[in-house]
Amino acid sequence: MTDHTERVVTVASVAEALSHLTTRRGRARIVAGLAGLAGGLDLPDEAYLVDVSEVAALRRVEISDDGLLLGGALLLSTLIKHPEVQAAAPLLAVAGWHHEEKGRGAETLAARVVSARGGDPINLALVGLGAQAEITNLTGAQWLPVSSLFVRQGLSRVDSSSEILTRVRVPVTQGVHGGGIGVASAANGADVYGLAIAVRLDESGERFAQVMIAHGADWMTPTSLPDLASELVGIALDDKERLRGFVVKLVELELAGAGSGAPDGINESAFREACHAALKGAARAAHRRLASQEH
Repeated sequence: MTDHTERVVTVASVAEALSHLTTRRGRARIVAGLAGLAGGLDLPDEAYLVDVSEVAALRRVEISDDGLLLGGALLLSTLIKHPEVQAAAPLLAVAGWHHEEKGRGAETLAARVVSARGGDPINLALVGLGAQAEITNLTGAQWLPVSSLFVRQGLSRVDSSSEILTRVRVPVTQGVHGGGIGVASAANGADVYGLAIAVRLDESGERFAQVMIAHGADWMTPTSLPDLASELVGIALDDKERLRGFVVKLVELELAGAGSGAPDGINESAFREACHAALKGAARAAHRRLASQEH
C-alpha cells in the first residue's frame, strides 16, 4: 500500500482540480478528504491524490426548486447537524449519525458514495430517496442517479482520474417524514448489510401514507424496493399482524438474495433485527415530528 499522505495536493477550487486532471492525465486521482484512507491506497508510479475537501463550493447545503443540494465535500459530522438536512431528508441525517457513532464523521459525502459499499447507510439513504449525483469532468457536468454509480462492492463508475462527484441532489417531498436505518455487521464491525426506510404518515399520524425502502450488502449493490414499500402504504402503525407479515416477506427476500454469499452470523435473525430497527426508527421519528408540529 502507498502512504497517501506523502502524495497529496489540496486544491481550492473545482477548476484547479480539473487542471490537475488535464495536465497530469492518468496520474492525478481525485479524493474528497483523506479520513477514509487510513489504511493507505494503491497508486500507480508517479500518481498522486488531488484533495477537493477544502473547496468551499463543495461543502454547501442549499434548498432549491430541484430539491436539497449537498456538496460532495460536505463532512458527515456537518450533514447530520444541518437543519435543512434534518428537515428535508431525515433518513440521510440518520444514516450520517450511524457513521458519526462509528468515528467516521470526518469523512465526506462523496467519499462514502465513491467507496461503493453496498451496506453503507449513506448510499442506501441516497438510493432510497431517489437522489442524483452531479459528475463533473473536463467537458462539463451531468446529473446521474446515485443508484447507477455502483458496479459492485468497492467499485464505482465514477472515474477518479477524470471526474469529480461535485454535488448530490435529494428530492424533497412535503409531509411528515421519518427515517430509519438497520444494519447487520460482520465480526470485524463492518456493515455488511443495510436497510434504509423513509416514511410519511397520514394526517392522523396513525398510518403509513408513503414509504421508500432501499437495501444493499457486500454481495448486492444498493437497490430500491418500490414494490415492497408499496405494501406498507395504508397499514396502521399498531397493526402488528400486517407489520409482521411485511417483516417476514422482507426477510425471505434477503435470505434468497444472500444465498451462500453472506458471511457467518448474517442470517434470518440478523435480517429480522435490521428490519425491525429500520421500521421502528422511521415510524417513531415520523410520529415525533408530527407531534412536535401539533404543539
